[in-house]
Amino acid sequence: MQIFVKTLTGKTITLEVEASHSTRPAATYLRRQAA
Repeated sequence: MQIFVKTLTGKTITLEVEASHSTRPAATYLRRQAA
């Protein structure tokens, strides 16, 4: 499954996740990308 996230700068990030994953790993990934 893919999740598309648009950043405040207009960049689109695509996350590949499994349906069984919680939102916590995705949130952690996004925080790391923003740093």
